[in-house]
Amino acid sequence: MKAVVMQEGYTVALIDQPVPTIGDDDILVKTVAVAQNPTDWRHAAHLGKPGMVIGLDWSGRVIQTGKHVSAPVVGQHVAGFVAGGTHAGSGAFAEYVKTPADLVWEVPEGTLSDEEASTLGCAFWTAVQGLYAPGRLGLVEPPAKVEGERWVLITAAAVRIFNGHSAVRLTDHPLEASVGQFAIQLAHISGYKVVTTASPRNLACLPPWALTPYSITTIQKCRRQGRACPLAHIGGEVRDDVEMMMTMVYTALGDAVDFGPEMRWSVSPEDRAHMVAFLKKVPKLVAEEKLKPNPVKLWEGGLAAVPEGLQHAREGKVRAEKIVYRV
Repeated sequence: MKAVVMQEGYTVALIDQPVPTIGDDDILVKTVAVAQNPTDWRHAAHLGKPGMVIGLDWSGRVIQTGKHVSAPVVGQHVAGFVAGGTHAGSGAFAEYVKTPADLVWEVPEGTLSDEEASTLGCAFWTAVQGLYAPGRLGLVEPPAKVEGERWVLITAAAVRIFNGHSAVRLTDHPLEASVGQFAIQLAHISGYKVVTTASPRNLACLPPWALTPYSITTIQKCRRQGRACPLAHIGGEVRDDVEMMMTMVYTALGDAVDFGPEMRWSVSPEDRAHMVAFLKKVPKLVAEEKLKPNPVKLWEGGLAAVPEGLQHAREGKVRAEKIVYRV
């Protein structure tokens, strides 16, 4: 198969690779579309390991299942997230991807295209983990809804819950707009009142039902209490009475994470189990049009054009959309 693979000297190249061999609990997917994340160019620039296939987000059709797998079935449209660039046998920027069968979501027929479905990967999982997973913000999880009037403030730097006194950082990257788009939608689905800041151009990225005009005086009244969930390593100082936590979406894959001395996480069965359970809810949320994918910027040239797309992102030219490649 063709795959985009890390080379010595922190470059990437489209080369031939063996088709992954699946285990008893895995599936093999023929990719149709793959989506690019900010972390992909970082893997290419300094985080990735030579010989690893890069890429995280994908959508395609199941072509083989392990002997312990009852669902999804061969031919089914599925999408997901894998740890490309750092884990052997993983990586989405390829003609085929291997993944545990329970860490995908099944795309309902007639809902999202492959390009759209591929955007519900790393950024979506990050929002899910930060808002709902054990030890994070603890929002009420769909299909349940929070009782009473509860507010969530989502800004360029943080998701802030206006009760309690703790915070969880979702990413160390400069603002990942994709995460914010999904966090806003999920909080709204859970029954929270959502306050955010956005340019008129970026408001179009969100479904109208997730938006409620509100005045700055309301934000001023709310800012003295809360629970915060920063989306990026930017912004002002954190109040002394706010407990800061860190979250790392890779733990939902059931793997240990090692991006250097200050970015290490051990295996978390709890994070994985939570994501497995939540992914079962996604098809219904998509079918009922409660979840909207990120805006897609289709990048011409397929996998061969990935180096060009990575450089485009590295130069800071991606704005409130996902670069997606057809495979």
